[in-house]
Amino acid sequence: MLLIGVVGLVVSLTLSGTRITALPLVSAVAALLGLVGILDRRIKLELGDAGIRYERWCPEVILWSEFSGFRCVNSRSNSYLQLMPVRPAQLRERFTLSGKLNQRLAGLIGVPTFSIAITPLDITEEKLATVFAGHLTEMR
Repeated sequence: MLLIGVVGLVVSLTLSGTRITALPLVSAVAALLGLVGILDRRIKLELGDAGIRYERWCPEVILWSEFSGFRCVNSRSNSYLQLMPVRPAQLRERFTLSGKLNQRLAGLIGVPTFSIAITPLDITEEKLATVFAGHLTEMR
């Protein structure tokens, strides 16, 4: 996210005479979210018997029953586990402001919504998928 934001800012400054007015704002927000994500050392993902707590979405536990399944996704050379909410709009309402913004930016840059990036986690994609498979159906 940080890299995308910085590249967007450079492009927007280079093309300052054009009509791409939203690009600097979107890029600045993406860079800020990426920087916060890098500097924030708190636990971001917790999986338990009841559900999942992913700090980038909201601080509360989301029950496993609120998801119909998950799938492994590769986008832009990054691995993600994408969760399939039963009621996406209602789930998104519970997200923090930064969680809602993160979801919106993810859609704009082509990252799957309701996905968890594997790269910053201290677990492999296979191990994380195994944990998810204990609670949800893997979809293709």
